[in-house]
Amino acid sequence: MLSRWVRIKAEQSDVLHFDRVEGELFWVHAFGSMALQKMGIGFIQEVPMTFMEIVETVRGIYENADARNIYEHIAVQVDIVGEGSGSLYVEVAERSVCVEPYDYKDRDILVVTDGDTVNRIAHADISLEEAIKEGSFRVYGNKAKIELMKRIVV
Repeated sequence: MLSRWVRIKAEQSDVLHFDRVEGELFWVHAFGSMALQKMGIGFIQEVPMTFMEIVETVRGIYENADARNIYEHIAVQVDIVGEGSGSLYVEVAERSVCVEPYDYKDRDILVVTDGDTVNRIAHADISLEEAIKEGSFRVYGNKAKIELMKRIVV
C-alpha cells in the first residue's frame, strides 16, 4: 500500500509519531488509512502532498548529504508528475547541495517521478536503485554525473 499523509483527531496523540500539527489536527505519515483504522483511530482523511511538501521532503533527503568529494557542478531537474506536480532542482555546487522549487534550464540530469516515490525514498521504504528498477524514478542525462549524484543520496 502506498504511503499517504493523513490527519487524525488530537485525542489520538498517544498512538503515533506526528510530523506536524495544524490546529486540532495532527498530520502523520502512515501506510494507508486501513493501518490507522486497525489501531482504532477514527476521522481519517487522506490528503495528497502539496508541491512544497515534496520540495521539503527532497530537502530532507539532502540536508545531511556529504558533497565534499564532489568537485563538479551538477544540476538535476526533478519533474514531479501527478499529485503535487511541479519542477524543482537539486544542485551540487562548491561541494554543497541546494534544493529549490524551480526548474533548471541548463541541467545535466532530468528526473521524472511522482511525489509518492519521493516520499518512499525519503522514508527509506524503497532505495533509489529499486525505484529506478521499478520505473517509478526515471533518470535521463549525463551518466557520469548521475553516478556522482547517487553517491551523495543519504
